[in-house]
Amino acid sequence: MNISDQRCSKHGNLPFEFFCIGHDSLCCKECQVVSHRSCQKVMSFDIVSKGIKSSQSLVDAMERKEHILTAIPLISNDRHTFIESIKTEASVVKDEIMKLKEEAISLIKSVEKSMIENLKQKKEKILTNAKGIHKEIQDIERMTKKIKNMFDMEFAVHYCQTILMEQNKYNHREENQIYY
Repeated sequence: MNISDQRCSKHGNLPFEFFCIGHDSLCCKECQVVSHRSCQKVMSFDIVSKGIKSSQSLVDAMERKEHILTAIPLISNDRHTFIESIKTEASVVKDEIMKLKEEAISLIKSVEKSMIENLKQKKEKILTNAKGIHKEIQDIERMTKKIKNMFDMEFAVHYCQTILMEQNKYNHREENQIYY
């Protein structure tokens, strides 16, 4: 695209004939009179351009500009799609985290219930054993008291027998003894 082919959109597509160095802009005849009359550095476009109108650099720059203008909406759309994708992924990850949390809580509750039931069974077993041992101790205590009572009675009987035997011996000696 050649610069000399470009036209002023403000003034009926008049060709650009001037360049205002102060404003760094192209001007048509009308622009120069209306907007740049007080500017001191307005020069004829032919003098300023000196062959730039068809310069390959300018053509390349214009092509790059067109490419950029075409790419900007694509890049913008791509960024928008990327942002939406990130939002969607974040939502999915959040949902997965919540699901994992619920599963973990459910598992913890299940383990808790199992442990409490196991603890209850062990407690009942220990209490049953302890009650059995306590009953055995009471039975042993009763038997020990009976045995002690039997020994006490045996001792009392034996003591009484011994006293009676001694008494009999004494009586027997007395009878056998002659009194003068």
